[in-house]
Amino acid sequence: MKRLICLLLLCSKLVFAYEINIDSLYKVYLNTKVEDTIRLYSINKIVSYYHYSNPDSSMKVSRKMLQLARSLGAEKWEALALNTIGFLYQNRREYSSALKYNI
Repeated sequence: MKRLICLLLLCSKLVFAYEINIDSLYKVYLNTKVEDTIRLYSINKIVSYYHYSNPDSSMKVSRKMLQLARSLGAEKWEALALNTIGFLYQNRREYSSALKYNI
């Protein structure tokens, strides 16, 4: 019984630590003084975090990533955002929308 309680406590701490990481990634993304590539990398990690657990949030953040990439002229990151949005539409079975975004 003690082992089970210890295991549950350890798992809860790991989950909490990951949530802090997401908060840290948001802080990096919002910090305009940080290098643009690092901001894009951070927002991409946020998209990955929400990809399967909360696809609506992933879509919202992917659109922000697309907007940032376009404003910076970062074609690699723009392509990644477009593909992610297309994949999310595909998972929703919205194939006509998916075709607009997939490269």
